[in-house]
Amino acid sequence: MRHLELRENRIHGMRGGSEPLEPLLRTASQLQHLGLGNNDVLLLGGTEGVAHAIRCTPRLSVLDLSLCVRGSSSLSTLITALGFAGNFLTRLSLRTVFVGPAHADQLARETAHLSLLTDLDLGVNGIEDCGATAIAETLRTGGWESLQALDLVSNDIHDAGAKVLARAVTRQTSLQKLTFGGENFFSLEAWNEGASGASASGACAVYGLPAPAKPKGKKKKR
Repeated sequence: MRHLELRENRIHGMRGGSEPLEPLLRTASQLQHLGLGNNDVLLLGGTEGVAHAIRCTPRLSVLDLSLCVRGSSSLSTLITALGFAGNFLTRLSLRTVFVGPAHADQLARETAHLSLLTDLDLGVNGIEDCGATAIAETLRTGGWESLQALDLVSNDIHDAGAKVLARAVTRQTSLQKLTFGGENFFSLEAWNEGASGASASGACAVYGLPAPAKPKGKKKKR
């Protein structure tokens, strides 16, 4: 078996759900595509099963865990397993799994070596400026060297995080698409300031940037 797509199947925990998913994943060593989006499979002890599956499927190239964690306290276990993922992983979605700033730092550090990763979706994760800085540092130092698309929609990023991301993205050569929007709270001026402070070497299209600040008009005299 090379392709397993189980998105939106109401699997609530690999040990607590109705599907015998964990034993299946433990024997699927040739798996290349694993889609578990919108299932909450990482609750009720399921994190260990998915983590083991990642370690035992060295040829895994697509992994979708969007809407799967819902604040699981074992998220660090999963991220550690991703660090041991085989170097075939090209697409990774952790959208809306509540990564937060601390786990964003761990994710950036432990997966930076994934040289074939082209698509990383971290939308709606509340990584804040600390997480944005960790991601920027990975990009700046050559991690995720093949990354082409990065989604950071709704991550509570403010001016400080936007500046460091702009510097890193401007220098990164492989990145083609970066998406913001949603609940990010930085200004266009902060982004431009960060970008202007770096020598451009890439050509990344950035989507979801805020609108320019409106100039303050002079008050009319009565």
